[in-house]
Amino acid sequence: MTKVGGEVASYAPSFGGLISAISSSASRGVIGAALLAAPVLLPQGMSGGGQAWAADECGAEAVGADTLNCAGAAYPTGITYTNSDGLTLNLNNPVMVVGAVATPAVRLLSSGSNTSTITVEAVSVGTITATGVGQHGIFVDNLGTAGDAVATMDAGAISVSYGNPNVASGGEENGIFAVVGNATFSGNSTSSGDALATLNGGSISTAAFKGNGLAARNAGMGDAIATMTGGTINTVGIDAYGIYSYVSNPAGIGTASVFMEGGAITTSQTQAFGLRAVNDGLGDAEIHITAGTINTTGNFGFGAYATVNNTSSAADAAITMDGGTITTTAIAAKGLAIQNNGTGDSQVTITGGSVSTAGGQAYGVDINGNNFSGSGSVGFTMTGGSVATTGDGGLGVFARTIGLGDVNTFISGGSISTTGAGATALWSMINNTASTATASATMAGGTISTTGIGSLGMYSLTNGLGDAVATMTDGAITTTGNSSYGILAQINNTASSATVSATMSGGTIGTTGIASLGMYSLTTGLGDAVATMTDGAITTTGDSSYGILAQISNTASSATVSATMSGGTIGTTGIGSLGMYSLTNGLGDAVATMTDGAITTTGDFSYGILAQISNSASTATATATMGGGTVSTSGASASGVGSYTAGSGLASLQMSAGTVMVTGANADGLWVESVGGTYDVDVTGGSVTSGSGVAAGIHTIAAGGGTVDVGAAAIIDGSASGIAIRDGDLNKDGVDEIGGNTVVTTAGTLTGDHPRSRRRRLQLDRGLAGWFHLRRRRGCVSQ
Repeated sequence: MTKVGGEVASYAPSFGGLISAISSSASRGVIGAALLAAPVLLPQGMSGGGQAWAADECGAEAVGADTLNCAGAAYPTGITYTNSDGLTLNLNNPVMVVGAVATPAVRLLSSGSNTSTITVEAVSVGTITATGVGQHGIFVDNLGTAGDAVATMDAGAISVSYGNPNVASGGEENGIFAVVGNATFSGNSTSSGDALATLNGGSISTAAFKGNGLAARNAGMGDAIATMTGGTINTVGIDAYGIYSYVSNPAGIGTASVFMEGGAITTSQTQAFGLRAVNDGLGDAEIHITAGTINTTGNFGFGAYATVNNTSSAADAAITMDGGTITTTAIAAKGLAIQNNGTGDSQVTITGGSVSTAGGQAYGVDINGNNFSGSGSVGFTMTGGSVATTGDGGLGVFARTIGLGDVNTFISGGSISTTGAGATALWSMINNTASTATASATMAGGTISTTGIGSLGMYSLTNGLGDAVATMTDGAITTTGNSSYGILAQINNTASSATVSATMSGGTIGTTGIASLGMYSLTTGLGDAVATMTDGAITTTGDSSYGILAQISNTASSATVSATMSGGTIGTTGIGSLGMYSLTNGLGDAVATMTDGAITTTGDFSYGILAQISNSASTATATATMGGGTVSTSGASASGVGSYTAGSGLASLQMSAGTVMVTGANADGLWVESVGGTYDVDVTGGSVTSGSGVAAGIHTIAAGGGTVDVGAAAIIDGSASGIAIRDGDLNKDGVDEIGGNTVVTTAGTLTGDHPRSRRRRLQLDRGLAGWFHLRRRRGCVSQ
C-alpha cells in the first residue's frame, strides 16, 4: 500500500518477480498449473533474488477444509502453504522459532477458486522474524471468490524489519497481515470474504518504513477488520501504523474497522499512527476503542485516524472511545482524527477514556468533512472521559466541514482542557461560504478549561449562510488568558442573513484576562445577533471583559441585535467591563432586556446594561428595558442601565420593575443619549439609585430633546450627588454641548440633596440651548 502524505493512495504489490511456468506435477505446496492461465505475481524474494520458500513444512494439506498443526521448534526457512482451499494452520510451540527470512515468515495463500476460510492461528510461539522489503511476519491471503482470510496471534513475538526505518524508502512490511480479494495478487475483487487480523497477546515489533504491526486489507467486497485485545505493538519508522484496516476496492461495500479492546501500542517517527482505518470504497471507516493504551511520539503521529477516501462514497467515518488512553507528544499530532472525503457523515463519540496531546498544533480531536459538495454532517459527542492538550494552537476538539452539512458538537460529561495560545477547547466550524447548514456547539454538563491567549472555551462558527448556535445548559467553562471567551457564536459572512445566537440556561462561565468575554454572539452578516441568559452564572476578571455581548458588525445591516437576561447572575471586575451589552455597528435596532437575575460590575466605566448603535447613519432605535432583577455597579462613571445611538434615531429606556444600585463617582443610574435624534425614558416602577459626584438618577442627552416619565411606583434617588434628573451636559462639566428640549412628567419619588431649587435638583443647567419643563403628578421631588 502506498501512502502519500499519510494518506493511502494505492496498493504497491509486494511481489517483485514473475513466474510463468511451474510443473503441474508439483505438490499442493507449490502453485499448480491451473493457476497459470495468466501470469501470477509473487511476493518479492520469490524470484530475482534467487531465494525460494519452502512449502508444506507442517504436513500436506488435504482437499477441502482441514487443519494442520505446526509444533516444531525451528522453521529457519519459514512456513509456506499456497493454493489452499480451506486450511487452518495452528502454530503451537512456545519455543518455536520461525525465520529469520527475507520473505514472509509464515505464509498462507488460497487458490483463485477457493470459497472457504483460510486461517493462521499463532496459539503460542517463540519468535517469528521476517526481514526484507515488503515482507511480513504472518501473511494470510485469500484469493478466492468467497471465504475469509484470518490471521491471529495469542502468544509469542513477531519481529519485522527492513532498511532504515527513518527514511521513506521500501515497500510495506506488516507484523500480521490478513488479505482478501487482492487483485494485485491475482485474486478476486468480487470476493465476499472478510479480512480478519487479531492480536490477543504476545508482541509485534516493526522497524521499517510503512512497518505496520497488525493489518487487514480487503480488495474485494467484504470487510477488513483488525482487532487487538491484548499484547503489545511497537513500530519504529515513517508511516508505520500500530493497527491498520484498509478496504482498497473502489467498488467495495465492506467496512474498514479497527477494534482496540486492550493491550499497548507505541509508535515513533513521522505520520506513525496508532490506529488507522481507511476505506477507498463505498463502505464505512470506523474505529472502536474500549481499553488499552496508545502512545505516539512522532510529528503528525495520530492516536487513531479514520478516513473515507472515495469522493463518491456516501458512507460514514466514525470513532468511538469508551475507555483506554491515547497520548501524543509531538508537533501537529492528534489524539482522534477523522477525514471524510465523501458525502457521508463524520462522528466522534467519547464516553470514557483519556486523550492527551503535547506539542504545537496538536489537537485532541479533529473531525473533518472534506467534500465541498457533500451534505454529510460532522459531529462530536462527549458524555465522559477527558481530552487535554498542551501547546500553542493545540485545539481540544475541532469539528469542521468544507461541505454543505451541519456541524454539531455536544458535551454533557467529562472534561476538555487546553494549555497554550490559540488553543480553543470545543470548536464547531462550517468553512463553505455557500452552505446554509447550521454550526452548533452545546454544553449540557462536564467541564471546559483553557489557559492561554486567544483560547476560547466553546466556539461555534460559520463562514456560510446558515445559523451559528452556541448553547449552554449546564457544566462549567473557565478561561485564563487575554481574548479568551467563555462562549462565542459567530457568523463570518457579510452576505449571510442567518441568525447567530448564544444561549445560557445553566452552568457557570468564568474568564480571567483582558478582553475575555463570558458569552459573545457576533455576526458580520445581515441577520440578527442574539444573546440570551435564563439561568447560570457568568464572572469575568479583566479589563474590557463583558459578561454578555451581542454584536452586529456589518455597517450595512438593518437587522436587530439583542441581549436578554431573565435569570442567573453576571459579575465583572475589570475596567470597562460591562455586564450585558447589545451593540450594532449597522442600521438596525439594538435591544438589551432584563426581566430577572442579577448583574454586578465593580470596575470603572463598567455599565450594568447597555444598548448601543454606533453607526451615525442609523435611524433605528436603541432600547434598554428592565422589567425585574437587580443591577449594581460600584466603579467610577459606571452607569447602571443605558441606551445610546450615534445616529438620528431614538434612544429609549424602559423600566417597570427591578433595582438599579449605582455607587461610583459620576455614575448615573439610568442614562440615554441620541447624538442626532431624541430619547424616551419611561420609569413606571422599580427603584434607581445613582452615584456621587455629578452623577444623576436619570441622565438624558439628545439634540432633539425628548421625554422623561416617572410613574407613581418608581423611585429615583439622586441624593448622593444631589441630582435626580439631568438633561444635557455630555461631559458632566456644567455645560450642555448638545442642547434639545426636555419634558419631564413625574408622579413618583425623586430624591436629591441639593440645597437650592427643585429645578436645580433636576439639573436645569444655565445657558441651555433648549428648555426644560417639569410636569408634576402625584408624588414628590424631595431634598
